[in-house]
Amino acid sequence: MHNLAMPSSILTIRTPLNAEGWHHALSGAGLLSEFGDIVHGIRCGFNMGIKSIISESYTPPNHSSARLNPVIIENHIKNELSEG
Repeated sequence: MHNLAMPSSILTIRTPLNAEGWHHALSGAGLLSEFGDIVHGIRCGFNMGIKSIISESYTPPNHSSARLNPVIIENHIKNELSEG
């Protein structure tokens, strides 16, 4: 039995897309009935059709340029984290 409970921070939808803007644009174009799932997906997350639980994964090694220039990589990560 798998515990599917996750912290709410994992389930929070974070996107630069504006659901209300999409709703307005699709409504104005008369396309909301055809593409309303986009608005729902932005608000609630998109169903990717994955029905199984991931039991293992593989992370390939970093590219050699990342290992040769760790300061550049660390600065990029720090910048990404500071922007949320």
